[in-house]
Amino acid sequence: MDSNENVEFNNGYNGSSRVSRLYLTKIIKNGMLNKKDLRTVRKWLAENNVPIIKDTTGEFVIEQDFNLAYDAPIIKKLMGQYGNDWKTYYPYYTHNEAYKVIEIKKSPEPTARYQPKGNIALKYKNR
Repeated sequence: MDSNENVEFNNGYNGSSRVSRLYLTKIIKNGMLNKKDLRTVRKWLAENNVPIIKDTTGEFVIEQDFNLAYDAPIIKKLMGQYGNDWKTYYPYYTHNEAYKVIEIKKSPEPTARYQPKGNIALKYKNR
């Protein structure tokens, strides 16, 4: 089964799209979930809504589904912290460069100040 671990299959929508399979045995072998038993891996996948697909080569999941479920706590944390800007910070967390987030935060952001519109206010603003 090790020779089939990196097999890709066509998802049927067009010829250029590929979806990667991630076999449950590879998840255990590589310690991706720090689980040593198939039952606990299956339980984690079920709790995180990652469907297990079975065929003649074995049990596998779609790699993108697994990665999304695995990173969901980080994504939720970043969405809570940074709102719509979470996508800016996400790559730093996934590439073990979270320290770079501090550098981004240090750069001053432009502040929107009140701009007076009346003639009298404009006259006294420049004093």
